[in-house]
Parts: sequence; C-alpha cells; structure tokens
Amino acid sequence: VEHHLRGSAWRPCPMLEVEPEPEAALSSGARERASAVTLSDGCILVMGGLGEKLEALANCWLYDPASTDGTWRAAAAMSDARCDFGACLMCDGSVCVVGGVDNGSWLRSSEIYLPDEDRWQTAGLLGQPRRGCSLAALPATLGGGALAIGGGAPTPSVGGSAVLRSCERLCRGQHRAIWRPSLPLMVARQHAAAVTL
Repeated sequence: VEHHLRGSAWRPCPMLEVEPEPEAALSSGARERASAVTLSDGCILVMGGLGEKLEALANCWLYDPASTDGTWRAAAAMSDARCDFGACLMCDGSVCVVGGVDNGSWLRSSEIYLPDEDRWQTAGLLGQPRRGCSLAALPATLGGGALAIGGGAPTPSVGGSAVLRSCERLCRGQHRAIWRPSLPLMVARQHAAAVTL
C-alpha cells in the first residue's frame, strides 16, 4: 500500500499486520476483494474481503495517514462477512456497505458504519442479491442514502450469474432503512466505478 502527500512523492504505508486478540480470531492483514473508504476525518476504513484461506472476512481496519506511528488499528467488525461488495461514504459521514458474497452465498444485506460510535447497524435488504455492484452516495438535497448500481446476481443454473441493469436506492427514515427500485442502467455492468459529483 502506498499513499501520496500533497507536493511530494508516493511513499509506502505500513503493512497491515494483525496480532491475534483473545476475543476474536482475526485473519492476517492479507486480503483481496475488500473495499476501502476515506472517512470524513481523513482516516481510511478497510472492510471485509477474502483472507489468505479464501474465506470471506467481516473484520475492518482503520489507518490514519496523519498519525506519527503509521499503524493500523482494528475497527468494529461488520455483522456479515463479505467480499466483492459495494461501499461508499454517505453525506452524513456514515459508511454504507451492500451485497457481496459470504463464502459462496450471495448477499442481499446492507449495513451502515457509524464512525463516531465505532459500530455497525443493519440497513435493510436489497430486492435481490448483488455482487460486484457499485455504490454511490446521494446528496442531502435528495434525502441522502445511497444508490446500488448494477452488479451480478445468481441465476437458476448451477453456478450461473447474470450482469444487472437494475439499480436500488437506499431510503433512510427515522426508524428504518428501505431499499427501493430505481431507474435501471442503459447497459448492464458489474465491477464498474461510480462517484458522486
């Protein structure tokens, strides 16, 4: 991992190394198909992915680029282990994750991370499982929330999947969050990038 400081060259970040903790069996820092989001305070939250034994991970880690010791620290783990999922920073500073795969099971679940409280809360179920979907934050002027875009979904054939055009919007109320269908893409796509302008 490397990061760039304004006006200077890229420099290596410390490797993500994990010491075993008595209360939780954490994987080593090696992971693939994880997601990372820059939080409002500048810290980087790395979530889930596949561990060295190709198992889906629920654990999360925080890195503060401004710290003097340059170490990673554990953050609260997600409720569901997941890899190949969508993630974004929402307009209120919370982080939403959606879909993905947990050791072969396609996920409809979503969760929201509250950085100030270092905890995750459930955020409703998608209308259909999605892996490799994009997730983009919606502005506060549109009620906040997020938009899950495309991705892949399982088909009835064994091991089959289809690339999706469909999109779903996270609508957050005072007491619960609901995913609702939104306008579909013109072209089906999976593992695409999406940003909020």
